[in-house]
Amino acid sequence: LVLKSFDLKSLCCLGATSKLTQEVAFKPDLEQWKLIRLPKCTPKKAAAFLRMGGDACKQFDCSSYSQISDDTLAIAAAHCRNLTAVNVSGARRVQHGLMDLARACPQLVSLRCSGCPRISDDEVQALVQEMGSRLTTLDISSCSTRISDVSARAIGSCSHMKELRILNASKLTDWGVRDMLVRHKVERELGCGQSLQQ
Repeated sequence: LVLKSFDLKSLCCLGATSKLTQEVAFKPDLEQWKLIRLPKCTPKKAAAFLRMGGDACKQFDCSSYSQISDDTLAIAAAHCRNLTAVNVSGARRVQHGLMDLARACPQLVSLRCSGCPRISDDEVQALVQEMGSRLTTLDISSCSTRISDVSARAIGSCSHMKELRILNASKLTDWGVRDMLVRHKVERELGCGQSLQQ
């Protein structure tokens, strides 16, 4: 058995047991695990599967599960250092954990955290400063009323950005978007990255 993708959607709805978790952990080719999807999974189960997946995990998707917190992301940062993409959309308790991932996972290029109300300009600025030009995908739609032109200007320095979503940001103005696009264009023309997809 070469386990490349493990989707827990059905298992978690039925209530995956700790015995099942242990059985999966003993599969010889678990290092081939590439994708973790954890809809409707408890933080305890999420932590167990993250520890099992370890550095073989490339993507972590627990979107639409509001109980995932910074503690879960700290475990991911400690055990899954080869992550390239993380989706925590809808996680209402996530805030500083994204920075733990950004620091621990040098290959991380995609962050989707729409609907995370604790994400503000401060978190976006910190993430951009930490990840720099390697950030290619960012979704901070419907995060909070604290996403403003400050975030837009910071994102403008992400020269390799390919996909950006900032929907339902009531404090984001036309001027902020303009500044972001102008700054991004300058970065791109200096040969640092690619243009934003319209």
